[in-house]
Parts: sequence; structure tokens; C-alpha cells
Amino acid sequence: MQLSLLLLPLFSAAVAEPDPFSFQAPFLRKPFRPAAAHTAATSPKSYDGHVALRVPYTTSEEVAILYNVSSHMNLDIWSKTPAYVDIALRETQLDALYRQIPASLYENARPLVRNLGQSVRRSMPDASNDFLSTLATTTDIHDAFFSDFQTIEAVNALMTLLVAMQPSHTSLVNLGKSFEGRDILGVKIAKPEQKSTKKKSKKQAKRKLVLVTGAQHAREWISVSSVAYLAHALATGNNGDAQIAELTNHFDWVFLPTLNVDGYDYSFQDRLWRKNRQPTSVPFCKGIDLDRNWDFGWDEQQHVLSNPCSENYQGAKAFEAQETKLMSQYMTSLKKEYNVLGFLDLHSYAQTILYPYALSCKLNVRDEETLLELGIGASRAMKHISGETYQTESACNQDGHILAGVNSGAALDWVYHSGVEWSFVIKLRDTGNYGFLVPKEEIVPNGEEMLAFLKYYGEFISTR
Repeated sequence: MQLSLLLLPLFSAAVAEPDPFSFQAPFLRKPFRPAAAHTAATSPKSYDGHVALRVPYTTSEEVAILYNVSSHMNLDIWSKTPAYVDIALRETQLDALYRQIPASLYENARPLVRNLGQSVRRSMPDASNDFLSTLATTTDIHDAFFSDFQTIEAVNALMTLLVAMQPSHTSLVNLGKSFEGRDILGVKIAKPEQKSTKKKSKKQAKRKLVLVTGAQHAREWISVSSVAYLAHALATGNNGDAQIAELTNHFDWVFLPTLNVDGYDYSFQDRLWRKNRQPTSVPFCKGIDLDRNWDFGWDEQQHVLSNPCSENYQGAKAFEAQETKLMSQYMTSLKKEYNVLGFLDLHSYAQTILYPYALSCKLNVRDEETLLELGIGASRAMKHISGETYQTESACNQDGHILAGVNSGAALDWVYHSGVEWSFVIKLRDTGNYGFLVPKEEIVPNGEEMLAFLKYYGEFISTR
């Protein structure tokens, strides 16, 4: 089957690297001078003059102050863990930040990404690796796609191509149109029905299904490539891998690499864009955080996440975002046909495996010990493949202990509360050397780690 695709250029022009600069900040012993310039295609939005900090903390009071100050200054909180908070900001905002937080915080702060502008440029895909441009000549779909991060057009092309290549057990999933009118595509991998002359019983058990999603947050590109990696492996059989055959024998699977299609597309113009692209009550502040817009624990009092200019803006009401509304409707429809028992929501970064609830550590979690056991076992399987360590913990430890409502409206909580027992968030590579800007060389290793996770996960839940 021939697939005709239109190649769209990634960038209109290459932009030269600016001269290196130096700056003095309280967390540095001496001025930092960036390495030699790196010439690459770049997104129009520049992050020159921006840095990312890692701020360790030891008390709940410290982190609450840091979170409140960051929210007041509208800083970009990249990651929050029980040990540290990562924040991106302009160099010119450093003094104002340090004046408002305790000395115990800023004295221990260290640079995570010293030259954010340079790191953004280095993270952008090489146009020569564009999947769409290689389809006519490539003999290896896997290498062509996973050699670099790909546009939304290329991601959708891969989903379509997998179905064209494996029509016996795959089908294209389309949740509908995003706010800006893009198709939200994925692939369903289902065991072919056995031919039988017997009429199906109305009481026949529903087939089990696991749903895997990526890119609720636009800038988390590694989640897109990782979900696509899993979809490719299960659709093609991964070169006759017996464990893959077992996964598709026990369960049907749905892979949705890019839930936030509008935001993901826009992130090729603004690499660190997080939200979708839906208008808000503030004309110059677009976007809703999809992972704060689900109808579980949604902050109806608008105490914490009500600023439309915030990266964590929850929307004016639950399921206001077109993408979360479509996804929740799709989940509801799946349950009429399937026993949906698994949900894996891929994010970055931190290398953590998180189980419910995100909202609060005070909520009762069904079979918490079993979820913890699964997560720890899966992390060992991942480490066996790559040597990388993934920590397993409750999602509430990431944010929910800091400030009430900060983790409201999470997809993990809504799905788990609806009865999907084996629900996890996996935060992928890395632990902070690159943050969201992991290089393309991490795509395949991260995909292999997630495949190891999936094999362990499938075997574990198939026996329960």
C-alpha cells in the first residue's frame, strides 16, 4: 500500500547562535561562560537570558513559600519532588526571587540549565531527520521515525502507516478534532477475532484493554516518542518477540501519542509551551493545562490554579479543554465494549513511577501495596535494560503535599477513580541534566525502558 504524504518544512530558516554571554548569580562561585556556539535550526521564540534552577528544600514551609512566590512571579515550575523544585526564569528575575525566599533556599540553589536559549536550540529536530521526507526512500520505518523528535504530521503519519502495514490487528483511533481542528489520532491493537460458527453469548466476558497516552503537556516530547515506540513494537511484533505476543494475546491496547495536538504543534515554535491553545478569559494568555482539567478534585473554589497566565491554569470548569472532554468521552465509550483495567499516562521528567492519588495523600487508595509492588518491579525491569533508576511513589508526594489543590483535576485520579485499577503516571528521562530538553539520542533508550516496563506490567496484571 502506497502512502502519499505532503512534506511540510519544520522551520523557515536557520538562526545563527548569538555570542556567548556571562552572568553572575548568587548560586555561582564565579561567572559562567557558555561553551562554544552550536548552530542549529531554532524555534522563533528565544530563551536567551533564561536559566533553570534546582532549589532543594527540607521543610514543607520552605517549599510552600517557594511555590507561592513562584506563582506570584508567574515563574515556570518545571518539576516538583519531595526533595527539590526546578524553576525556569529570566536572569533578571533572580534578585527578586531571592529577596522573597528564605536564605536556606537560595543558598543551596544550583544551576540546572545555565543557558536555556542554547539548550532549546540544541533540542530542536534536524530537518534532515524528518520522517515525512524519508518515507519514499526508507527501508526501515523504525530508524527513520525514532532518529529524532517528529512533528505532529509525522506522528499521525506513523499511526496511519502502522494500520496500513498491519491491518489484521490494528485500527486507527480518532478522538475527534482539537480546539484548533487537528485530528487526535492513535492506534488500537486488538487480537483478531477467532472465526466461529457459534453465536456469541451476551454474557461473554469483555476483552481487557490498556490505554497509553502521551503529551498532555506539549513540551514533553519524549512522551510522544515513547508512546509511539510502544505502539510500533506491539503493532509489528518487535521482530517476533514472544513477550510482545503475550501482551497482545492477553490485552487489547490503545496508544495515543499526542493528546495535546495543538500545544505539541505550537511547541515547535515555542519549545517550552505546556498547555493547549484554547483561548481564556485573558486574551493574551492562551491555554489550559490538560492535566488539571479533569473532573476529579477539580478546584471549584478557584483557590490555586485560577490564573489564566499560569502554566498550571485549570480552566474555568472541568473538561472545558476540548481535548480532555474528547478523551473522557472516549474512555466512557471504551468501557461499554471493554474491561478497561490499565491506564499509563507518560510525562517528563524525573524518572518516577507514580500511582494514585495525585490530589492528596489523605485519600484512600485501593490495593496501594499491590500498586507499589508493581511499580517497584517494573522499575527493576527498566534498570536491567538501561541501568537507569526510576523511583516508585504516590503521585501525591510530587505536589499534593505542598499546597491543597495544586494537583487537582489530574487525569490519573479521574481514570483511577472511575474504576481503572492499574493506573500510573510514568515520568520519563531524565532527572534534570536536560529537563524537558532531552536530546534525540535518548529516544530509543527511553523507548526500550518503557517497553521493559510494559512487559513487566502486562505480565503482572494478567495474573491478577
